[in-house]
Amino acid sequence: MTNYETYESPFCTRYASEEMQFTFSAQKKFSTFRRLWVALARAEMKLGLEQVTQEKVDELEAHIDDIDFAYAAEEEKKLRHDVMAHVHTFGYQCPKAAGIIHLGATSCYVGDNTDVVILREASRLTLKKCAQVVKNLAAFAEAHSSTVDFVQSNYEGALIDAIHGAPGKYDAMVMNPGAFTHYSIALLDALKAVDVPCIEVHISNIHQREEFRHHSVTAAACVGQICGLGFYGYHAAMAYFLTQDAN
Repeated sequence: MTNYETYESPFCTRYASEEMQFTFSAQKKFSTFRRLWVALARAEMKLGLEQVTQEKVDELEAHIDDIDFAYAAEEEKKLRHDVMAHVHTFGYQCPKAAGIIHLGATSCYVGDNTDVVILREASRLTLKKCAQVVKNLAAFAEAHSSTVDFVQSNYEGALIDAIHGAPGKYDAMVMNPGAFTHYSIALLDALKAVDVPCIEVHISNIHQREEFRHHSVTAAACVGQICGLGFYGYHAAMAYFLTQDAN
């Protein structure tokens, strides 16, 4: 039996929290479609469209979360269109309001806006966890009479600039290169070009993942690599450098 409450992929089954899995689930996606359709209907009623009545809007609101996925699957088979399949499904559950669902809209209205909503909520979950990691590591550094700065970017050039700016500013670096690990010769060269020791950290154990992830290009320029220890890996890397300083 399909579980419509959970987005399934190797990434979520290994690493994602229940909150994150639900954020990308079919239930979240298509209930967001319905919330957007209700918002559209309310706006159209406010603008004076006679066919959009309070009774119809109330009917839509009453069925936002109780999605009949079996019915939607049958509609999808016939229509080959996920948005229209769910328009029909919502209409089946809200017969009085069927004619006003998606009125005047295109698929982009629900598709694009739902993507934005989901990515925003996923970002909030991620930011909350990142903020806690930053707080914990800052406290850890302070407890050892040290300080720590954080740099995060999805752009390889920004990471290279940060590495090039490390000499004279930092005594050591702890880096999680993400996917850059496996192919970024540019990061490797940047690490080799500076006289600042670095430990490479991965939250997951890259050697238990896909074969292409087993090899790290950047590790050759690092004093060590820590993987598979979750967020504790950052603490372990910092502890190594702080211990070296103490000795």
